[in-house]
Amino acid sequence: MRILAIATVLVVGALSACHQRRLQPPAQEVDLVVIAPHPDDEVLMAGGVLEAALKAHRRVAVIVLTNGDFGCFDDRDGTVRQAETVTALSSLGVAEDDVHFLGYPDGHLPRLTDVPLPAVAWRAPDGSCRTRGATLATRGAGRQDEHTRRTGSPGPFTAEGLTGDLAALLEGLAPRDVYLPHAVDEHRDHAATYAFVRRALERLNRGLIVLHRAIVHAGRCWPTDCATHYVPDADEPPLPAPLEAYAPTERVPVDAARKLSLIARYPTQAGPDAAQDWLAGFARRSEPFYVERLERKDGRWSRADVARATERPVGHGARVRLESGEELELSVSPERATLHDGERVVATWSLAAVTPPYVLRVEQSSAEAGYSDWTLFGGGAFAGAGVVRGFPAP
Repeated sequence: MRILAIATVLVVGALSACHQRRLQPPAQEVDLVVIAPHPDDEVLMAGGVLEAALKAHRRVAVIVLTNGDFGCFDDRDGTVRQAETVTALSSLGVAEDDVHFLGYPDGHLPRLTDVPLPAVAWRAPDGSCRTRGATLATRGAGRQDEHTRRTGSPGPFTAEGLTGDLAALLEGLAPRDVYLPHAVDEHRDHAATYAFVRRALERLNRGLIVLHRAIVHAGRCWPTDCATHYVPDADEPPLPAPLEAYAPTERVPVDAARKLSLIARYPTQAGPDAAQDWLAGFARRSEPFYVERLERKDGRWSRADVARATERPVGHGARVRLESGEELELSVSPERATLHDGERVVATWSLAAVTPPYVLRVEQSSAEAGYSDWTLFGGGAFAGAGVVRGFPAP
């Protein structure tokens, strides 16, 4: 049976909005925002985009969801990694006050629910190993995490907290263009970042917004061949099978040498010689994006360029037949939804804080497109998204 391709994102958490007082003025409106899961992803995904925008006198901002402090390790020192981001972006001309650290726990974004996570380990500025159970940052706008900056106190590690922080920032920044990880990114924090952004957008009443989706993690060593990392005259190679025909819809020209110099400003991640590190694989002649134009339709954000769409309620045992004749089945438990083809798991969604009824929406930009975007909603809330080869049969 031909392998079907789908990548999912996880979003969990309460949906009720928190009405919190603002202690700082709203963020200033900008033209574009880059949203990164960890310090360094902003440059890996869109360093060239940021530089080109600034040269064109466009206003930019960067949002970083975590400090990259996964445990108490030298290369995961959140204080140091925040400083690396500020230094790298400053070399482009991005002011520190235009960098917003949210301070949520690295490696735990898909686990966020309406129940606060237990305290996680981190390396304190004095070098000691400690635990913390709330948002924290020492750099960026206000030299503190955004929840503290906005409300006066750190936020617990909950899905509602992260969604609310993102929604408040996006409301104040009001960007038309947002650069962020793609739902098919294999890193769970990256996939979850896309999901939380979509959740945050549901709280905004805006016109058209353009999401430029980037992929950083797609299999071992990708986009390199595990041997040669720095290939400045090449574009990124195709994604691994079965997404090899899923091609970017936008490529932004980049000065590869300049981007490598930016990557080198993250020594905890790129090492002493960035050209010899896997991260150098992102210093190429272009930055690829999968563009998704969203607009509000019937109270929900949907793709603006849809030629074909289908939406149906689903539950445990629901079957979806593709035009190719292949059939997928959805299995639902209180915690998880699993999409499979009878032989293998095609996708899973966390349903920790998403309630029935479930609705599956599939959208395709043209009848000839080989892939379609699948979105799962639970209780009216965005639950997950993915890409599948093929389209449901009528």
